[in-house]
This record gives sequence, structure tokens and C-alpha cells, in this order.
Amino acid sequence: VQTCLARLTRRQREAVNLRFYHDFSHEEIADLMGLHYQSVANLLHSAIKTLRRHVRLLFSLVLLLRGLL
Repeated sequence: VQTCLARLTRRQREAVNLRFYHDFSHEEIADLMGLHYQSVANLLHSAIKTLRRHVRLLFSLVLLLRGLL
């Protein structure tokens, strides 16, 4: 998970951290980061999209390596 999180931008990591590790609402994140609600929603959406892509790649690699062993 940490490897995938490292692929995010600093602002995406901050938003993900606040949302999923500290359970802040979009409104609270917007206030803390000085952003509009929609900007927070966009940051989280793009971060989740990136995380999904990287998790799929890692999972595919694991399956590939298991098949070769």
C-alpha cells in the first residue's frame, strides 16, 4: 500500500490521508487544505483511480511470478 501511495502527488496523498486515515469529510478536507469541495472530490477521485491502477499492476505481477515458480 505504501508503494502505491508513494505514486500519488503530495496533495493527493494528503487528501487520502485525511479522508481514509483520519475520517475527515470532504468539507473538512477542503477547509484544511484551502480548497473548494469539488477540488477535494477531484483529488480523491484521481488518487483512487491511480491507486486502483497500481494495485492491479502489482497483483498482476504477483500472479505472473507465481505462475513462473
